[in-house]
Amino acid sequence: MKTPRPIFKFTNYRSFLRDVLSWMKERNPQFSLRALAKKLDTPPSFLSEVLSGKKSLSLDKALQIGRSLKMDVRETTFLCYLVVLESCTDPEQKENLLLELAAFSSNDHRKNVDLNIFEVIASWECIAVLELLTIYPH
Repeated sequence: MKTPRPIFKFTNYRSFLRDVLSWMKERNPQFSLRALAKKLDTPPSFLSEVLSGKKSLSLDKALQIGRSLKMDVRETTFLCYLVVLESCTDPEQKENLLLELAAFSSNDHRKNVDLNIFEVIASWECIAVLELLTIYPH
């Protein structure tokens, strides 16, 4: 399943997921949140709470959603960055993440971290992710 608009146009993963749901409903008026939850292999109640802001995505769930939506490595990485950005509390780290997101959005063709490597580092706090990003040249 391809997504309606490139994820790089979004600054919030919830907006992206809402857009996916809206797009699917436009294509098929019978499509529902329950159907999207099934596609994403997640309980409908959890997806509803994520969309309403009551719960947040984990990085593991973001990776799973990326696979379910058949997103490429770059798109999935961007989704994970959006998840990390939401939970990041340090202003300097947040600024660095915003710069990384802007680089993705600008169609900068830098070398991306391999998805397998990203999965290993994805469970770490945002500072660890930022530190590892400085190890791999862009």
